[in-house]
Amino acid sequence: MLCISLESITIPSLVERIEDEAFADCELLETFHFPKQLTSYDEDVWIGTISLNSFTVDPENSQFSSIDGVLYDKTGKVILRVPEGKASVQIADSVRVVGEKSFSNCKVLKSVVLPESIVQIDSYAFENCIALSSLSFPKSITRLAEGVCKGCESMTEIVFSDKMIRVGQSAFENCKSLSKIDFAKVEELGKRSFFACDSLKEVTLPVTLKSIETETFGDCLSLLKI
Repeated sequence: MLCISLESITIPSLVERIEDEAFADCELLETFHFPKQLTSYDEDVWIGTISLNSFTVDPENSQFSSIDGVLYDKTGKVILRVPEGKASVQIADSVRVVGEKSFSNCKVLKSVVLPESIVQIDSYAFENCIALSSLSFPKSITRLAEGVCKGCESMTEIVFSDKMIRVGQSAFENCKSLSKIDFAKVEELGKRSFFACDSLKEVTLPVTLKSIETETFGDCLSLLKI
């Protein structure tokens, strides 16, 4: 669907599922409402909806809920999708899981606060958040999944807590502005975890490191010292 002039839409009450890219590039769409029966959607439904800043949900919807315009599961413990037009997000203290691709392609997002309640961040959660310059991981996170911050081009610094054990495959790949990493007590670096980080000039690996996989620092064109 390429409706670049679409500003609002009412989903019929009997619709149960929305398929991939149904509202792709609807650049003027600002809000999206989940009626009672809409309980399923594909991951790229709203890609390119750069003005979208709020999801609302019918209270009788069995699968979803909304807090401050952000889509959560019914329990409020899993964050599912952030509107692409949001510049900042304060995640609810009830959240335990940041879902797969939940923030992906939020290209104006500059600030996210991750509460200590979070115990899991799924794959590609913050992929292509190109305006996000920093992200602090709570001590409750011990492992980063694949591609968590891949393509976060404005991210300049990463500081891991001393509880972080593993950085997953491609976790920070193509973070072009990344120039400083504090590994703390990390033990494992996954394949291509810092691939093509062009601004990285020097890396100090921790004594706790037990495993470093292939191409971890591949194509880091400015890297002179490890």
